[in-house]
Amino acid sequence: AGDALTLGLRSTLGAVLIAERRFADAQKVLLEVLPEHERVLGENERGTLSLYANLSLACGYRRDFAGAEKYARIGQERSLRVFGAEDPRTLLAGRSLAVALFRQRRWDDALEVLRPLHATMVRVLGEDHFDSLGVANYIGYVLQSSGALAAVAEALPGGDRVAAGRAGPVREASRPRALRDGSRPLPPGSGPGRWR
Repeated sequence: AGDALTLGLRSTLGAVLIAERRFADAQKVLLEVLPEHERVLGENERGTLSLYANLSLACGYRRDFAGAEKYARIGQERSLRVFGAEDPRTLLAGRSLAVALFRQRRWDDALEVLRPLHATMVRVLGEDHFDSLGVANYIGYVLQSSGALAAVAEALPGGDRVAAGRAGPVREASRPRALRDGSRPLPPGSGPGRWR
């Protein structure tokens, strides 16, 4: 059915399936609801953008990193156009895109997304904010993975703190779960919470 309530419930089912680690089922549900959701509620509606974020997440867990990139890129471009570069939805979509690129071992592409993302977070949230530090740490992780960790000191403001370990060690266990996994499933119709 094409009413907003039914679409919201189907979108929520997709998010619940991701939380239950039933990624193939989640992807199927989300792909079924997406075209109708866009037709009824619009392609720039909050819930539609959440669908793209969740599709990217489900694809990433299924190791379909090209699919994860596709949906994260669509979500980021639409969020940027509708909400602007400093909106939490746009920043979250950018982080999801960077993770999808990273998982494809496209280090330079991931850094191309992460560096301006970090600069925006530092400008909006401050250098010592948890999310700014998380992205700085992720940049360090990408550089480490690409074999260029020494470049972290010149890669971004505050990068010397990452290299020196004052922003947290650059290793898998130290990164926030949302960065390790790409992001958490978003409830339909919601974006990420307010920045702390």
